[in-house]
Amino acid sequence: MLSRDYIGRLTEAIAKSLAALAGLKEKGKFEEGIEVIKQNSKSFLKLDLDELAAIPADQIITVLKEERNFSDEEVSAAAYYFAHLGDFQNSFGGCNSQALERDQKALVIYRWLQECDRKNFVLDRENQIKALEERIKKGSIKPL
Repeated sequence: MLSRDYIGRLTEAIAKSLAALAGLKEKGKFEEGIEVIKQNSKSFLKLDLDELAAIPADQIITVLKEERNFSDEEVSAAAYYFAHLGDFQNSFGGCNSQALERDQKALVIYRWLQECDRKNFVLDRENQIKALEERIKKGSIKPL
């Protein structure tokens, strides 16, 4: 079980990251935003998003939970990073295969979290799922 202190720091870091990313996106600094996302995922989760790019979306939960021993909170943070990286890549270069693959992974993770946490409805997670499904639909990749 993760300590409350760690979860609090992770939540705070993600909140700061989200604010910084919103500013970068507004200014059209997409490349810089992509680097911030990748760096933050390495710093806070020891997660190399480029390394995980080769893992099929349908295996991402197994890798994060069983091989990396991630808690549900860390898995949720990974989904956040995948979703925002896909969003920035879409904004930077239009709809591209890397962005769609990242979106697909984020969608798989969010759906898994939803399934694991059936008794609690999380509005943000539901909104993320809908946004990812829409981006994937526009990019012509069939959601898993």
